[in-house]
Amino acid sequence: MENIPKFRPNPNLKLMDQVREVLRYHHYAYRTEQTYCQWILRYIHYFGGKTHPRLLGEKDIEEVHRVLSVMEGKTGLMAKLIYGSGLRLMECIRLRVQDMDFGQSCRNCSDTRM
Repeated sequence: MENIPKFRPNPNLKLMDQVREVLRYHHYAYRTEQTYCQWILRYIHYFGGKTHPRLLGEKDIEEVHRVLSVMEGKTGLMAKLIYGSGLRLMECIRLRVQDMDFGQSCRNCSDTRM
């Protein structure tokens, strides 16, 4: 495999402009770009709108961990898939067993209760 340098957005741009630059570099659909930007802004506003996401850490996502850890069954699996992989709701609903790559290992998938 070639050693291709990783794309880095222009550091002189504001955060959301950097996000758009990365999404456009990777040829994401415009609608996907809008959705990602909306979710990022919601996340920022949840923490008061003044803290840059770069300064937020593990303590700021422990609520998500608590919610996902108590969810069980089909809805728990769906919530974990949506959160962990970025699937949209309808993509998750339409997911089939043959769509899964069970041979792919996951470094952070130590929870086998799913």
